[in-house]
Amino acid sequence: MSSSLLGGLSSAAVYNSGNQNSTIIILIIIAVIITLRTYRGFKGTKFSKFAVYFRPIFYTVATLISLFLIFTSYIEILYLVIAIAFGCLIGLKMGGGVRFFEKDYVIYFKRSALIITLWLASFIARFAVDYFYSSNFYVNLAAELLLGVTTGMLIGEAYHINDKYKKHINKTTG
Repeated sequence: MSSSLLGGLSSAAVYNSGNQNSTIIILIIIAVIITLRTYRGFKGTKFSKFAVYFRPIFYTVATLISLFLIFTSYIEILYLVIAIAFGCLIGLKMGGGVRFFEKDYVIYFKRSALIITLWLASFIARFAVDYFYSSNFYVNLAAELLLGVTTGMLIGEAYHINDKYKKHINKTTG
C-alpha cells in the first residue's frame, strides 16, 4: 500500500473515531508490511516480471490517488509527476545494485540496498508527517514529493531488475 493511503487511514482512525485500538492495529499492519518488504528486499525474493513491475506501478497509482484526495490544485499534481520522473532518472542511475542468484532451481534477486533504504525512509517520513503534521500543507506536500521521488526510483530500479534478469538468463543458458 502507499504510505499516503496508509497515513490517511491512520489519520481517519485517530481523528474520526478517536479509537486508539484502531490506530494501534493500523500501526501494527504498517510495521508488518515494512518489515516484510525490507526483509525480502535485502534477503532476496523470487523473480517475477509481474511483481517487479506491479509494485512500482501500484505505488505510483496509489500515490497519485492519495494526492488527488489530499490536494486539489493541478500544480501539486504536476509537482508530483515531476518528482516521480526525477526519481525514475535517479533509479536508472542507482538501481544497478540488483543481484540475482539461484536456489533450488528458482531464480531470486536482491534489490539495491540504497534504494530500499531511501524508499523505506520516505515511507516512514510520509506516514509520520501525515500523523503529526496533518494540518501543515507544505510539510505534507514536501513529504508527498519525497515519496514520489523514491517511488520513481523504484520504477528506475525495475528497469535494472528486468535488464539484469535477461543478462543472468543469457549467462546461465548461453
